[in-house]
Amino acid sequence: MKKPSDFSRLMGYAGGHRVFTYASLALSAVSALMALLPFLYIWRILRDVLAAAPDYTQAVNIPHYGWMAVLFAVLSYLIYVCALLCSHLSAFRVATKLRLAVTKHLAELPLGFTERFGSGQLRKIIQESTGAAETYLAHQLPDQAGAMATPAGLLVLLFAFDWRLGLLRLVPVFLGFAVMSAMTGKRMEEKMRQYGNALAAMSNEAVEYVRGIPVVKTSNFIGDTMDMAAASHFEEVGLVGHIGKLVKLAGGVMNTHSRTADCRTELLCAHAALCGASRDVCAALMNAATTDACMEILDEAEMREPVLSSLLDAIQLHLDRRAAGAFRVGAVLFSNQYGPLGQTRTAKELLDEWKNG
Repeated sequence: MKKPSDFSRLMGYAGGHRVFTYASLALSAVSALMALLPFLYIWRILRDVLAAAPDYTQAVNIPHYGWMAVLFAVLSYLIYVCALLCSHLSAFRVATKLRLAVTKHLAELPLGFTERFGSGQLRKIIQESTGAAETYLAHQLPDQAGAMATPAGLLVLLFAFDWRLGLLRLVPVFLGFAVMSAMTGKRMEEKMRQYGNALAAMSNEAVEYVRGIPVVKTSNFIGDTMDMAAASHFEEVGLVGHIGKLVKLAGGVMNTHSRTADCRTELLCAHAALCGASRDVCAALMNAATTDACMEILDEAEMREPVLSSLLDAIQLHLDRRAAGAFRVGAVLFSNQYGPLGQTRTAKELLDEWKNG
C-alpha cells in the first residue's frame, strides 16, 4: 500500500476545510497571473507612444491602457488577500487538530516517555512543529502556487512580445532549476534533519536548565519581595523583567506599578543627558509613549549602549542599598521588541556562576 504524502496527511486533519486550501492555491495562481497583466498594458502604452511619435495625439488608447493596468493590479491584490483568507482558515484548523492529536497521544503514553525525551523536546514538537505546519499551509503553500504560475505567465508574455526573448528567457530558468536541485537534494535534506535534531536538543536542555532554577514572580512589588528574600535567608537573587518596569529601579522606585510611580521616560532622559545627549534627543525621550519608543530614539542617536550602561549602574546601586548586604542581587532587562537589553554587574556574575556551577 502506498504511503500517503505529508500533504495528504495534513489534509486529513483539515477535514472539510481542505477545500479552502485548494481554493487558496487556485486563487494565488490566478493572482500571480493577473499581476503580470499591468506589464502588458504598459507595453501597449509604450508601443502606441513610439508608433504615434511625433504626433502623440494619435495615441488615443493610453488612458484606457493605464486604467486597465491599475484595475488588474488592484484585482491581483484583492484575489491574493482572498487566497490568504482561505489558506488561514484551513491552516488554523490543521494546527488545532494537530495539537489536540499530539496531546491526546502523549496522555496515553507511559510516564517514562516524558523523562526519556525531555519536556523541552516535547514542547518543541507540540508548539513549534505544529506552528511550522500552520505557517506552511497559511503562507508558503499559496506562495508556492504563485511562484509556479509566475514563470509560466512570464514565458507566455515574452513569447507574445518577442519569441526570441522568450527563448532567451528559458536559459536562466533551466539554470535556476539546476541550482535549486543541487541545493535541495538528499544531502541537504539530511543536513536539515540534523539541524532540526540539534535545535530540539538545545531546546530540551535550555528548558530543563531554566526549570531547575527556583523562580518567584514578584509582580510590581520589587522592594517587598527583596525584604521577604532577606527574611527567608536567600543568598542570591536575579531579577528579570521588562525595561518598562525595571527601569524605575534606577530612581530607587521599588514598587513599579504605574499608579505608584511612572518615571520611565524621565529616568531615560536624565541618563541620556548625563551621557551627553542633545536637547532634541532629551525632548524626544520625554515625549515618548513607551520604553520601546525610547530605545528607537536612542538607536537613532547612537546612544543606546552608554545610556543603558548608566541606567544599569544606577539599578545595581539601588538594589544593593535595598538588600543591605543580606544577599547578592542583580537585574536583567529585556524588551518584547528589542529582546535582551542588558544586565547589571552582579547579574552577570550570578549568571556566569549558575552556568558554570
